[in-house]
Amino acid sequence: AVGDGPPASALENIDGKNVGNASTVRRDVLMKGRPSQIVCTVRKDSVTVTCDSHELIHWQGDPKRLSLSDYWKTPTDSALFLGAYDCRYRFSRATLTPLSGEGRKLR
Repeated sequence: AVGDGPPASALENIDGKNVGNASTVRRDVLMKGRPSQIVCTVRKDSVTVTCDSHELIHWQGDPKRLSLSDYWKTPTDSALFLGAYDCRYRFSRATLTPLSGEGRKLR
């Protein structure tokens, strides 16, 4: 949860704004003790996030508008990572599926 309001889920950052930007969803998404499937689909100019087949976030625009706050920075800027802020979650599996073209290792 962010602040005293309901839990928040969002893309960070859009136009330099973190949680509270236009992509923010303020409601319970993940339920304690119940597994959920989150799918994040990244295309050239869009990001869509679903939870248990329900669309939570659909953002479309110039990818240069997306950035990370310093606390999400990784040693390799192009690395894929999972994160949760001020809470705990258990990830049981993460699968990366290229939608087109061929994937390549960063190292």
